[in-house]
Amino acid sequence: MRILLRPINLLLLAGPIGLVSERMEWGSGLTFLLLALAIVPLAGLISGFTDVLADRVGDRIGGLLEATFGNAAFIILGILALSQGLTEVVQASIAGALIANTLFVLGLAFFVGTMRGKRQQFRAETGTNYSKLLALAVVALVLPAIAESTTPAKDMVLSKEVSIIASVVLLLLYVAYLLYDIFHLNDLEYRESHGKVLRQNPKLNAENAPIMEYRAERDQPQERLTASAARREQGHEANLSPIVAILGLVAALVATVTVSEPLVQVTESLTHGDAPIAFGAFQLGQLHLTKIFVGLVIIPLIGTAAEHLSALRSAISGRTEITVAVTAGAAIQVALLAAPIFVIASLFLSPDKPFALIFTPIELAVFALAAFLFYLVTEDGEGTWLEGVQLLAFYLIFAGVAFFLKDPK
Repeated sequence: MRILLRPINLLLLAGPIGLVSERMEWGSGLTFLLLALAIVPLAGLISGFTDVLADRVGDRIGGLLEATFGNAAFIILGILALSQGLTEVVQASIAGALIANTLFVLGLAFFVGTMRGKRQQFRAETGTNYSKLLALAVVALVLPAIAESTTPAKDMVLSKEVSIIASVVLLLLYVAYLLYDIFHLNDLEYRESHGKVLRQNPKLNAENAPIMEYRAERDQPQERLTASAARREQGHEANLSPIVAILGLVAALVATVTVSEPLVQVTESLTHGDAPIAFGAFQLGQLHLTKIFVGLVIIPLIGTAAEHLSALRSAISGRTEITVAVTAGAAIQVALLAAPIFVIASLFLSPDKPFALIFTPIELAVFALAAFLFYLVTEDGEGTWLEGVQLLAFYLIFAGVAFFLKDPK
């Protein structure tokens, strides 16, 4: 099975070694590194098995499956962190996931794809529509913080109520996004009429094509081979039975929970400076990271690794439309789905310290930066290697700043 034979799956070996490290007390620093590495291929397996099921059940149900499990590893990590009272880490991870997808992943995809000789072209309308959705999501996340700042003193009840209201609105917006993305583009009459217009007037391709139009094109006979080739390039196992895919998906989810739980537990000692890297009595050193750095950089990179790999493979194969859809879709899903789930879950997991959508100034700046830069690089319908380098440079600066930031007292 090609899904299981990907080279990155070698990192799965880090999972049991990390569990042994925790049991043998080799040091929370080493345990954290091993378990974090194991999350990356597990996220890829969840995405891979979900894609197999999506191919089997059709675009509509398949789209729902992909939307549900697209950020499963990230959501699992966030919920477990909330159960340990690490609300600061979860809060920072939302901002980190947004900027990781819009800066790091998109920049890397543009750069690598261009260097491999593939022109990174896509419909300008695709980028514009995703920019609008991303901007709306950012506004919804920022408003609770603005409301909280207008009160003379911190009001936990107000923060909680505003966050719940904002979460409900975000979930409704996410449902609307799904309905448009999945059902609108599967309407046969729309597909036929719009496809005819596009074929008659190619200039409309970059101006009037809606989100994910490539899905409609997949059903055209001349596009079937291309779509199949793209799925093969992305590692989909077309001949895998649905039963095997379901069992594989369940196993990957269980393994993710198993690995994530001790990972979250050692995060507390990691952020308090008590995280040695040792083998028995032999200590290699100490690993100390702040909560804000773990949330802004580490958790987003490992929790959304599946989307990162998918976007990169699409860029290398020249399917930039999918690259933009994956990166923007992952960022939008974090804002519209993951954030509300964290708010609601915290009401049950940590009622004394509920998660509120009240972000710090650096996190609010990250939201605005992510939406603005994504719009700048996608408005013209083409990505270049220079834009890729610029996005990567911005992300490195961001990661460097996050590394030296101190946790708020």
